[in-house]
Amino acid sequence: MMFDEWWNSRAADAFRAANPDADGEQFRCIWDAATETVRAAFDDECSRTDSLLTILGVPAERCRSEGGSLIPRKVLTLMGEARGAAGDESANLRAALQWYADGLHFDKASPDAWDTVSGEPQNWWCDEAGTATVEDGSIAAMALRGELTAAQIQALD
Repeated sequence: MMFDEWWNSRAADAFRAANPDADGEQFRCIWDAATETVRAAFDDECSRTDSLLTILGVPAERCRSEGGSLIPRKVLTLMGEARGAAGDESANLRAALQWYADGLHFDKASPDAWDTVSGEPQNWWCDEAGTATVEDGSIAAMALRGELTAAQIQALD
């Protein structure tokens, strides 16, 4: 609402009655400062809300009306979709890790041609010709069991 609309509306009647000497022009600077402060606070809050929605994987622009108001139902719907996508991705990553943990990436066509690597942990295998070294999937299995963190796996390099 613009100042002139408010000043001349019934909403300002109580203010004008309580301040009979008040001149609308004298009060306008206070109105402008107050509305600018509210607008800045609203913009800051919108920015923080949009940042949070982005972190959650929810497209903020799809959560607002044409006037810029947040639509809670849309936020919840999009959060559910993002959670579902994250759940799908998590399930896919777990399946891939399980494939490695089960050793399906490591097919020993001639099992006698492979042995553990001397001086390395027992999960490392080398072919007798010395042309390949393969981890048997133990690291993936330990990650799936929660025995290794991402930082611990990266430190193995």
